[in-house]
Amino acid sequence: MSVPFSAGGIFSTVEDMYRWNEALTAAGKLLSPDSLKQMFTEYPEATHEGQHYGYGVVISRLKFGRLQYYHGGGVEGFSSSIQQYPNDRVCIVILSNLDSYKPWELGDHIAADLFGRLSSGVR
Repeated sequence: MSVPFSAGGIFSTVEDMYRWNEALTAAGKLLSPDSLKQMFTEYPEATHEGQHYGYGVVISRLKFGRLQYYHGGGVEGFSSSIQQYPNDRVCIVILSNLDSYKPWELGDHIAADLFGRLSSGVR
């Protein structure tokens, strides 16, 4: 990437993205409680096929019947996905060095396995 920009212009690790998610969702750590509320509010004008958009985050209840916040994307050579299930205290981060890869699909498989185990009582 010769000119980094907002869509994909970040160098990070799975661990850093997880720490970012934890800091972001802790009220008052990075954002004020009011800003967090606005970020995770479902705006009706940004609704598409049962999914909503907050400030920079997709909000859905379509997968596994659980509240999910997520965002993904990519540029030439890279793709990423971060999926948070706040009521379950689960965060799944997938980073790939393939732009043709769909990391959210792997995240969905991980979540399906995890939530299948939780609903059957297996930990």
